[in-house]
Amino acid sequence: MDIQGHIIDVWIGKTSKEHPILTVYDPEGKYYPLLPLVAERGVRVIDTTRKLIENREAACDCWMNELVQNEDARMLIYRREKLPKNDKERVLDPFIGITQVGARFPVGPNDDYINLCKSFLPGKAEAIDELAKNGTASFANINALQEGVNYPELETLTGGKSMVEITLNLLALSETKGTAWMSEWKSFGENHLPRLDSTGTTLKDVKQKLWQYLLFSEFAHDLPGNLPAALHTVAKCPKENMESIHNLCQNIRNRTDLREDYVEQAKAITSRLHLDALFADAIDLGKIVTFAFENKVEYNLYLDYLHKGEYDEATLLIAKNKKNVWYQADAGVALFWNLTDQCERMMQSIRQPMGDLHNLNEIVLWYSEEGYKVDHAFRRFQTLLTGSDEDTPQINELAQFVYRNYRSFTEQVQSRYQKLIEQEGYPITGICRNIQVWDKEVAPLLTVHKRIVLIFADAFRYEMGKGLALSLENSYTVRIKPSAAYVPTVTRFGMAALLPEAASALELVVEDGKLQPYLEGKKVELPVDRISYIESKVPAHVRLMDVKSEEFLSANVPSDVNLLIIRSQSIDAAGENLNSVGYAEMESEMRLLTKCIRACKNLGFDTVLIMADHGYMIQPKYQAGDNMGKPVGTSVMNERRSQAGNLNGNETSWLYTPEHIGVHSQVYRFAFAKQYGIYEKNKIYFHEGLSLQENIVPILTVQLTEERAKEAFRLDLTYKGKKDGIVRVNRPLIELNFSGVDSLFRPELCIVKMVVTDTSGKEVGRVVESTFYNEMTGLISIPSECEKCKQPIEIDEGIEGNIIVMALDPDTNATLASIQLQTEFDF
Repeated sequence: MDIQGHIIDVWIGKTSKEHPILTVYDPEGKYYPLLPLVAERGVRVIDTTRKLIENREAACDCWMNELVQNEDARMLIYRREKLPKNDKERVLDPFIGITQVGARFPVGPNDDYINLCKSFLPGKAEAIDELAKNGTASFANINALQEGVNYPELETLTGGKSMVEITLNLLALSETKGTAWMSEWKSFGENHLPRLDSTGTTLKDVKQKLWQYLLFSEFAHDLPGNLPAALHTVAKCPKENMESIHNLCQNIRNRTDLREDYVEQAKAITSRLHLDALFADAIDLGKIVTFAFENKVEYNLYLDYLHKGEYDEATLLIAKNKKNVWYQADAGVALFWNLTDQCERMMQSIRQPMGDLHNLNEIVLWYSEEGYKVDHAFRRFQTLLTGSDEDTPQINELAQFVYRNYRSFTEQVQSRYQKLIEQEGYPITGICRNIQVWDKEVAPLLTVHKRIVLIFADAFRYEMGKGLALSLENSYTVRIKPSAAYVPTVTRFGMAALLPEAASALELVVEDGKLQPYLEGKKVELPVDRISYIESKVPAHVRLMDVKSEEFLSANVPSDVNLLIIRSQSIDAAGENLNSVGYAEMESEMRLLTKCIRACKNLGFDTVLIMADHGYMIQPKYQAGDNMGKPVGTSVMNERRSQAGNLNGNETSWLYTPEHIGVHSQVYRFAFAKQYGIYEKNKIYFHEGLSLQENIVPILTVQLTEERAKEAFRLDLTYKGKKDGIVRVNRPLIELNFSGVDSLFRPELCIVKMVVTDTSGKEVGRVVESTFYNEMTGLISIPSECEKCKQPIEIDEGIEGNIIVMALDPDTNATLASIQLQTEFDF
């Protein structure tokens, strides 16, 4: 061990997978001899003292390629210049574009050479000051202060050469042969980890004391206030050693093979020292989240930022905590920060200026480009919230914030939208209309003998279509556009409007006191009616097949079928059941649609068109003022948000003639509840009224014959870098390692499906959110520039024994790679 290795530890400790670049400014050339040693650590070194242009190109190439492909890669740029301190100096630095996105050295007093020496040898501060005073604090003289102390047994045992390497590798050991290293460990602790109790009779004893010393030291020195009296006797490092201890802790959290041990030990230390009880009422525990119980303070801080409108600070706090080990290790922590993600997205869209939006065309285009994001984020928030049993004051407070802001914003937009309908009428000028879709989109494809799939999706609102389109873009050519649904947006009317020649033939007729859709004298109320009508209208060469979405994947589709109709009704059904599993069932139906599309491609179909009868609106909560009185009169249509018949006006309804809303009918007037009002109590899901959410739906076209060519690749799964292992947390990280089949090239995009089963094949876990996981499709898509990634999975509670994680081909279900792991959760 030497001062050179310690300085390199400090340098590497300043980098992370998010910021893998360090620029060292060294005008005196003191650190230049360290560059070969840095390279030996696997760091890409850019020496700018020679061949400036070539090395700048090398730095850019490493930045754009190697660092992107490998999250463990690091780059050090050595500049024999002073650190730029003003704009002029920064402009003259040819590396400034790269150095600005990474860490820099030296920054602050801790990076001063003499202070680095003192952190290396904390017990030799006076001697170091004397050397500095005499101008003789060279590497050799600093190393000589160790008085011949070296650690051959420790270096052999751990394979480490520096303080950081020896310490971390010791923590990673599971067993040792002999005890000769223990005497060296005591000396090591005295020299480099002051106040550590470095005694112990077994490796387990030594590691337990070391874990507590490191984690408690970081926690204690990060506290803005004083420690409780009960903790005064607990060993911790001197304050001047805090940076090196924090560096060690950061390295531990960044090492995959130590992550689970960190979680286990942090929980044990919390319990042993009663930290959660001692700090139960704390409102500030510092900037570093060392222990799990500190997350509660982070939650409260985030909520405080929200209430104060300090959104930039809130955003930074989310980013900080999503990088934390507890986000991956603790499902409750992950839930809170995933909820804040959706809150953040919703509020970002709400804060975007809407502009004047003078007419219906402008407001619909705004909604299709920006406004839908508010609805999408709110639905995702509710999906996460209702899908978990977590119930904490912080989650409840966050939910109330989201509910207030969502209702306030949507009510504001709704008022403008309904007033424009009052002024302009409906349908909307310049916007695609559902009633024209068959004639303009479907009929031309049938005429040229294309094999097409129509998915009639009940209650498939625009934001869902956007989400589905984005999830499919990696595999297909996808086109989406907003379309105005037929109003009133009632299923039997909306589905009839999607049929052939509906634009000229659809009429709403009163039959037995009920308003019904008719086409050319035929009632088309039910699915069987609509299919019969379609069969009467398509060209003679068309062979039609009709199937429900939940039955399609197991259905036998003859090869001569060239018009396949898939009926999806689960989203609307789920909307009526929101209080239990409704949101989850909506997501499930979306995933099913992606599977249906992939299956249609495999069956040789050319195009899929997804069309919806209407959208829907979900209110956060029912409020007494939401219920509105029905218009007085005789009604032939009684829906939650609309009525039709001989009706008199009232203050809570808009009343329109059929002509005003583009309907062909002999009915006297149609009534629509104002704002998001309903004519029934206790309803929060509805679709029969006038709102962007209910009226604007997607027309989604997927070209199956233009799917990206599938290329072969190799894949290996590892855990902590190995092909097997013991799992002690329920959210472990599985490593996916990709390569091309010829070891040189690999596909532009590698797409896999990952499943977690026990040895009998029963699913016992699931993939959870990550950079490359698409929850809509259930697939992991890795771009070619990324050679490996870490994918978290969540193992179900109560699972014991062996589990198998498999990566499958999403088309064939063939196993591409697998790994068997043993679970041990009873530590």
